[in-house]
Amino acid sequence: MNILLSFNSNYYMPALVLLKSLLVNNQWCREIRVYVLYADLKTEEIQRFSQVAEESGIAKAIFLPVGPDKFKDAPLHLKWISRETYYRLLAQEMLPESVERVLYLDVDMVVMGSLEEFYHQDFEGKLLVACNRHGPGGVGPKRLEQLTLPRDTIYFNAGTLLYDLSGQRREIDPNILYEYPVLFYKQLKYGDQDVLNAVFYGLTKFADYRVYNCFDHDISRQRQEDRVRRSCKIFHFNGNGKPWTEMYWGRMAWLFWEYAQQLPEYAGQYEALKDKQLQYKKKRTADKAKATRQKNRQKAEQEKRKEEEHENEN
Repeated sequence: MNILLSFNSNYYMPALVLLKSLLVNNQWCREIRVYVLYADLKTEEIQRFSQVAEESGIAKAIFLPVGPDKFKDAPLHLKWISRETYYRLLAQEMLPESVERVLYLDVDMVVMGSLEEFYHQDFEGKLLVACNRHGPGGVGPKRLEQLTLPRDTIYFNAGTLLYDLSGQRREIDPNILYEYPVLFYKQLKYGDQDVLNAVFYGLTKFADYRVYNCFDHDISRQRQEDRVRRSCKIFHFNGNGKPWTEMYWGRMAWLFWEYAQQLPEYAGQYEALKDKQLQYKKKRTADKAKATRQKNRQKAEQEKRKEEEHENEN
C-alpha cells in the first residue's frame, strides 16, 4: 500500500500520530510505503518518523524534498493552508513511475480501521476517489461558477484522496496543476482543494465521507460519537481546533490521544492538556453566550429606535 503525506515541522506531531494509527490498524498489509513530500523538516524529525515506520515491520518512510520554486506564488490566505498543502498536487510528478496508485491523507487525521477495501477498490474509469460531503451544487452556485464548474458539481473535501496515478499520467497535463492557482488566484477560497475539484471534475469517483473522511465539527452528540466508533475508518480533525493544542473544543480528543500515547514521547501528556482544553471550552462557550446577548441587545435597541422614528414621523 502506498501512502502520500505532506507536512512541515509545525505538523510533525500529528503526522507521527497519523502514521501510528495507520500502522496499528493495517497489519493485514505486508508492505506500506509512506511517501512524504516536504520542504521544512528537521533531521531528527525525519529520523524519528522513519524509525516508527520501520519498527512496525511492515512500513518504510520515503522522504522526497520539494524545491522552493514549487507553488511559491500560491494563495495562502487561510491560516491552516501552507505551501505543503499544495504538495498533494505533485503526486503525479514526484512519485516513482512504479507507483500506480497512492492514498493521500491530510495529517490532521486518524486512521481507525482497515483501509484494505478502500485502497484496492476499482476506480471504475475515474482518476480519483474522494469523499462527497455535499450533494450536487451543495457548496453554492456562485462559488462553483467562480471555479468555472457547473452548478450541479459535487464538491469534495481533499483530506482523503485515492489517486489512479497510471491514469493521471496518461490523461492529466501536470502543468495545469501549476497554472490553475495562478490564473484563479482570487477565486481560490480553499486553495489546492479548489484546484483539485476543478481539474478532476467528471473524473472523480465518490466515497462515503462518514466512513473515510468523517469531520470533527460534525460530532456534537453522543450518538454521533457512537457512530464514529462503529463505522468510521478515517477521522478528520479539520478546522481550527486541533486536539493536540489547548484551544480544542470538540468531543474527539480522546481518539487522537489513544494513538499519541502509544508513542513514548507523548505518553502521559493528555491528562494535563485535557484540563486546559476543558477550561478553554468553558471560556469559549461563555464568550459565545456573551456575544449572542450583546447582539440581541443591539438588535432590540435598533428596533426600538425605528419605532421611535416612525412615531415621530407620524
